[in-house]
Amino acid sequence: MRALRYFDLIDPIAVMRWAELWASRDEGTGAVIDLAAMSAPLAQEVDSALEDLCEQLGLPPVSTEAAAMTAAVDAARDLVEGRVDPTEAAHRIWTIADLGPIAAPRLRVFIGLASEWDDNPEFRDSYDAQIRHEAALLAGES
Repeated sequence: MRALRYFDLIDPIAVMRWAELWASRDEGTGAVIDLAAMSAPLAQEVDSALEDLCEQLGLPPVSTEAAAMTAAVDAARDLVEGRVDPTEAAHRIWTIADLGPIAAPRLRVFIGLASEWDDNPEFRDSYDAQIRHEAALLAGES
């Protein structure tokens, strides 16, 4: 969640809904309840509350590289677990690599495969298989 917000890849309202769900299970701390109870907040207010929650949980500050890799692994897992198709995952990872260029060298394979998938429709099945393979490797890195 934090990594996706770092790059504005998830809507602040979705973060609040997640906090509401967490709080409704009686698992929420004060920071979760505060985040869930926000009404019509600005994105920076949600981000600040999310950082407060992470601090309360003892999580260290997130770096650009860590956020990019976490978001990329999340996209890879979405593919591995069947929530997205290969091209969607590869394009999402490409976007993440553009937003967090420090992580781009580790994600470059997805950029190439997504580009080839776009440019060569006759080989898409092969690119899909390669993207699935690379996603499984990336998801296993975490």
